[in-house]
Amino acid sequence: MKLMTLSFPRTIYQLKGEESFLNPWSSLNTKTTYRHLRREILFAIDNLHGKVQVKKPPLTEADVLRRWILALPRRNYTPPQYPHLQLWYLSKYFTPTLALLPREQLLILPNIIEVIKRAILRWQRQQNLAGQFVFGINATPFAFIKRRDGSYWPGGQSVRAFHLSCLLLPSRRVMKKQVISQDRLGLIYPSDFAINILKFWFHLPNLQDYILSHSRFHYLFTRRGLVFKFPITNKGNLTEILAFLYRFDQIAYKVQLILIHSLYKKSEHFLNNLETLLVSTDADALKEARRLHLHFEGVLPLVALEKIWAGLQKLDLAYGHRRRLLPYLRYRWKKVAASLVLNEQNEPSSFLANVPIALRPGMGYGYLVEEKAGNNNVWIMPLDTLLPKGIIEARGFSFSEKIVRHQKPAWLASLRSYIWRSFSQPATSRRWGREKNGN
Repeated sequence: MKLMTLSFPRTIYQLKGEESFLNPWSSLNTKTTYRHLRREILFAIDNLHGKVQVKKPPLTEADVLRRWILALPRRNYTPPQYPHLQLWYLSKYFTPTLALLPREQLLILPNIIEVIKRAILRWQRQQNLAGQFVFGINATPFAFIKRRDGSYWPGGQSVRAFHLSCLLLPSRRVMKKQVISQDRLGLIYPSDFAINILKFWFHLPNLQDYILSHSRFHYLFTRRGLVFKFPITNKGNLTEILAFLYRFDQIAYKVQLILIHSLYKKSEHFLNNLETLLVSTDADALKEARRLHLHFEGVLPLVALEKIWAGLQKLDLAYGHRRRLLPYLRYRWKKVAASLVLNEQNEPSSFLANVPIALRPGMGYGYLVEEKAGNNNVWIMPLDTLLPKGIIEARGFSFSEKIVRHQKPAWLASLRSYIWRSFSQPATSRRWGREKNGN
């Protein structure tokens, strides 16, 4: 049976005389990231004594560092008539996930997303345009890029700066069914190893209790990952979802470190050097970083699996009391072990539709949150291979084509005006309290 997906176009804003995109290497440098984003920044948003403070351009680098910035993404996830805005958090520190963001900025994040949501839905009603508001996060702390010699170097926007997308997803009526060829399956499906290891560590008792915060949210494993259902409530639902993702990110980030340390030679040295690079303001450090190498540990995955097993058991114990590993978890571990293999280039690989596919170091996740049938559904998809994935693919959709535009979208002015007016009377931010601390 041929596998199908629903697809729709995405938009590239290629404005004349301006640098369009971040180079993966230059994006490791905060000054360069700011230089590429500055023309697209709509507002800088900050938490001042528990309230939202907003500032319009022109904005200096000092105005946007350690603050939220609302920007128009040049690589838009939607067709030209559908809005897509991004929230970035820039600092000199390594902050690609919710779990690494400072507390004061986490406090106002639900309020900011809610304002953007109201703006997009208000505009949608005026335009009578069929679609659905969603927001999503690409939490990929280690977005390594492969060298020709088989080693990896750190690159990609997600390596150093957190960003969250808010968009109006097109109606399914305007999407097209598309057959997914075998060489593109990795765009919308994770490998067997990614699914199996997620099932294993998520079901470790102490880790699951911590992530769920002792609440039994309804969840389901699919071929693409996890989907959680949060019943829609009048207050606090968005705060609850972000707090849940914060806890998931905390554990997922530590699992990524376990995978890297277990699978690759001299990973400690590599990650220490990467950390130095990420906080460096010296542009020459980028040249030095090209010497960083990350290579597979050996010719058999057996030793790596033993290290991963030990690391996950230790991590589970760190979040609670020693517990006996239940038989079903031992069975799950056998599936993890069977799904990690080497390809012809002796790279760590797994299977996708029975075809070996190379894994990338670490494992990020794509999150997409949508409202459906009285619930907020949270989709979580492992980003595990060298093929690109993201929040759209986490939902099972794909892009059919790229539409190039040489001017900014018509919807931008209306949304910018509404969002500014909404923030003109700042509301006190909601508190995370026990959700954030997991107490």
